[in-house]
Amino acid sequence: MDELLEVRIPKAKGIVSPYDGTVRISQDGKLQTVEILAEEEKRFYFMKSDYVPCVKKGEQLTKGSDFAVKGKSKLKVKEDGVVIEVTKDQVVLGVYKSEKKTVSPGTRLKVQNGDKVLKGQILTG
Repeated sequence: MDELLEVRIPKAKGIVSPYDGTVRISQDGKLQTVEILAEEEKRFYFMKSDYVPCVKKGEQLTKGSDFAVKGKSKLKVKEDGVVIEVTKDQVVLGVYKSEKKTVSPGTRLKVQNGDKVLKGQILTG
């Protein structure tokens, strides 16, 4: 009976989805890479009075890019994203997160390329 309940350390850690998104699987030789692409999240950057937006809809911004100016003073975004909307008092940024994990040869995937996954879903097993 003791052998049936024996606790052991797994050979490889399972991969769990860090957020809701879509799975993209790529192969490089024997190694597979599983990438989770999160759904777009909107981030709202509000401008203080007298600041003027210096970005346009569709523009790609990187962390630290300016989105509004007032003389020599500038407001900066805190993450990478695409400008979705610009108004006189705010800039809306579409942020996409992704996370890649390398899977050892022989690891069984519970998902396929293009599958939708939920945060906390187990992807290997």
